[in-house]
Amino acid sequence: RPPRSTLFPYTTLFRSQQMPVDFERFDRVIEVVSSDERDRLQARERWRAYRQAGHEPLRHDLSQGTA
Repeated sequence: RPPRSTLFPYTTLFRSQQMPVDFERFDRVIEVVSSDERDRLQARERWRAYRQAGHEPLRHDLSQGTA
């Protein structure tokens, strides 16, 4: 892996129902979650898994028109 840049950290855009196995290799993980209830339930499970792994996820609700 090339040296890290503070201006452009390693980021992945994630759109799946399963947590990425190697998510810790990224500085930032962005998940897109739809308003579908099943999708949201799975996202909540991933949220808990991120927290159990020692990370503090941030939520941005774009459906409200503001980030």
